[in-house]
Order: sequence, then C-alpha cells, then structure tokens
Amino acid sequence: GEFASRLVNAKVTFYDFDYVVEITEQQVTQNYNHILPRSQFVGGDLFQFDHNALGVFDIALAPNIFHHFSFDECVTLAKTYWKALKPGGWLGIVEMLRSHDKIPNHPYDFVEFPVMFNLMMQMTTLTGQAFTEAAMVEILEKAGFRGVQVVSMFPKPYGLVIAQKPESG
Repeated sequence: GEFASRLVNAKVTFYDFDYVVEITEQQVTQNYNHILPRSQFVGGDLFQFDHNALGVFDIALAPNIFHHFSFDECVTLAKTYWKALKPGGWLGIVEMLRSHDKIPNHPYDFVEFPVMFNLMMQMTTLTGQAFTEAAMVEILEKAGFRGVQVVSMFPKPYGLVIAQKPESG
C-alpha cells in the first residue's frame, strides 16, 4: 500500500494466494483507501500466474514470499514473475537474508537471527528456508533476470533484491 501510494498514476494489482489477498484488501481499505479506485485484488496460485488474463506489468513486488519455498521452487517462482513482467520490467523482492555481518554493540545479531529464522522456516513449511544474497542472485539469474542487486535495508537482516527482465528475450 505505501509503495502504491507514492506511485500516484500506477494501476495496482495485488496478486497472492487467496487468503493473503483477503488480508491485504482489508489492510489497504483501512490504511490506503485512496488507492482503491486504481487497485485490483486477485487471489490465485503464485506459480500459475495468468498473464493472459491480468496482463503484464512494469514492476512486480514480492515481499516475504521466497523464504516459504526451496531453491528450485524459487527458481520456478522467479520464472513466473519473469513472465508477468514487460520487457525491461523490474522485480523487487524483500527478504530476510542470511549473512555473516556482525555489527558491534547492536541489539540484533545479524548472523544468528537469520539462522534461527531459517530453522523456523524449515520446521513450519514443507521446503522453506532463508537464503543468502548469493543464493538470491543465483535464483534470479537462473530465471532469466539480469542486473541483480541486493540493497541492505533497516532493520537488517532484511534486504531488497532487485532484478530486471531484459528488453529482449
């Protein structure tokens, strides 16, 4: 909602699993109702996105999704996003990334917290895990994206992973 608020001329499609879209629509209605006239909420299977029915997009955002799946499933998911984007389109992924960074005198231990998150994902999902920056780059490159970059976010250990679909291909 916040991102869509700032792109005042953008049409926004919130696409996720059915139960997530229901929650998203409630949150947008409560907190960002000014974007409702240019928004659509579509539930479905993330791995079976129907770009023929919904069109293709300039930008797709995937916050906190990839950690629910295995490496190979994430490559398949990234290929689905690739198909949903126009040539030259961008994918933005927000994820908790495993790291080796230590920041002295900081309340978070950025090495241990993502490791614990990774363990939690392995215990509560069928194949989920927290990925390293290198693994996210590899996933996206295998799916056909180029120019993959990882931008650290606060609070770390979150990162914004951005990648572009080539103009041709």
